[in-house]
Amino acid sequence: MVHYVHKTLGKDTFTGLITRLHQNIILKLSAYLEEKGNGVNRPEREIGEAALKDWWNVWCKLAGKPVPEEIAW
Repeated sequence: MVHYVHKTLGKDTFTGLITRLHQNIILKLSAYLEEKGNGVNRPEREIGEAALKDWWNVWCKLAGKPVPEEIAW
């Protein structure tokens, strides 16, 4: 999928997109941690799953495909 997006958008656009995705996920993860008490008493697995869900949803949207039901959150 990465190769397809890179080829379709071009290298500079792709790099900028990935940078924005990283920033967006970091902001969402920070907000999630703040909302949940800075992660105190939060299992790392839940925090990692939240970030993974964001990544998966973004990549499905980039590919123009729905999130498969068996892993839809």
